Amino acid sequence: MNKLMDWMKGKFMKYHISDKEYDMIQKDMQEENRNSLLFFSVTTILFLIVMLLISFCFPAFVRYRSAYILLMLVEGLILAGAYISKNKNPAILFFVCMLLKSCYMYLPSS
Repeated sequence: MNKLMDWMKGKFMKYHISDKEYDMIQKDMQEENRNSLLFFSVTTILFLIVMLLISFCFPAFVRYRSAYILLMLVEGLILAGAYISKNKNPAILFFVCMLLKSCYMYLPSS
């Protein structure tokens, strides 16, 4: 099992660079990923706000209004977690993001 984990870590995390090189760039990668998460969370929230406003104007979108509100709340929590976790453990932020993103799967499709 450890061989498999080491192989996966080498393939997906380090991409065949040495441990020393990986340690040198790890903080920069985490900061870049955090900044990307902030940007895409804000973009998603703005998109959902527009869709919520459209749902008030067009009757065809009224049935999706609760989904827009729920998704905005989830994205708001992700945004808050990314903003607060600047100097915290990034693994915790990753866990929270994956947990909240899994909420999307349970939304009704119609």
